[in-house]
Amino acid sequence: MKKLYALRGATQLHIDTKEEMRDKVTSLINTLYEINEIVIDDVVTIQFTITSDLHALNPATAYRERCKKGEAPLFCSSEPDIDGMLEKTVRVMILLYRDEDEKKLIPVYQEGTQTLRKDLFEQ
Repeated sequence: MKKLYALRGATQLHIDTKEEMRDKVTSLINTLYEINEIVIDDVVTIQFTITSDLHALNPATAYRERCKKGEAPLFCSSEPDIDGMLEKTVRVMILLYRDEDEKKLIPVYQEGTQTLRKDLFEQ
């Protein structure tokens, strides 16, 4: 039986350019899909958030231009501006259906964003 799951990930840009956004979003999404063996038709929606210092390109646009993984609705919103937050960061949450007996979903945090989820990455 299929159940609804949320898969998380994040990446950090070094510079705020369209090409950097395309490269980082592509790497993040491709890695999430590959290591989790995501079936494109099982994806319900993809939600991106960005920090307030990113202006060059919407990550949903970068996804549409480069990833071309199905027809799931995309949405992007801004993260609240919090003192000390990680700069130039894109977060993603993919909602998808998956068989309950499939392997556990693995979140992907790239380019230094592992600090956002120390509970997952500290040994």
